[in-house]
Amino acid sequence: MKNILLVDDHPFMRRGIRTVFAESTDYKIAAEAAMVSEALELLSKQEFDIAIVDVSLPDGSGLSLLKYLVQQKPHIRTIILTMHKEDPYLAKAVQLGASAYLVKDMAPELLLETIEKVVKGEKVFHVSTKVATVVNESVIMPKGSKLSEREKAVLELLHQGKTLTQIADLLELNVKTVFTYRIRILNKLGLKNNEELMQKLRGNEPEIIKLLI
Repeated sequence: MKNILLVDDHPFMRRGIRTVFAESTDYKIAAEAAMVSEALELLSKQEFDIAIVDVSLPDGSGLSLLKYLVQQKPHIRTIILTMHKEDPYLAKAVQLGASAYLVKDMAPELLLETIEKVVKGEKVFHVSTKVATVVNESVIMPKGSKLSEREKAVLELLHQGKTLTQIADLLELNVKTVFTYRIRILNKLGLKNNEELMQKLRGNEPEIIKLLI
């Protein structure tokens, strides 16, 4: 049984999510928090496998909690569940290493489906049609998949220290398209966030360099 920490300041939303897992034999809501501070206290006392976190909380941002979880509790798969469909929130969540990003108007069964995937190490981003131009299901590639020629080109330019804007100009692409390629690269290399990728690139690690040959 996987233990889930649910962090959301809306009692009605928490009740609805509890209902989703009421009959599950694989997952259970082990604890709930309405604020970042409450979540941190629970994390210091209990062990969790999954965290479902809202972005907007009374005493801070769920994204700051995401950052803490990725850095201090990397074994916990963190799912951002929010009303925010805007690009900046999604981009920041991806950058910080979220396992998934879901909007609250999704179908309830999608939450269970997403958890099944993130437990296996996959990343899932279900967003509105507008934001789906940045990240959508098509960018979620299994770890170990081969890089396409375009992805290799983006990786090479990242290795050279180019920014996403510079890469977009050099490859004559939209910046959002380059952003999508970077997410695909992260997924295929089994990396959690851009920071891990840049560390490997700066270190000229063999598994990265051989992809550029």
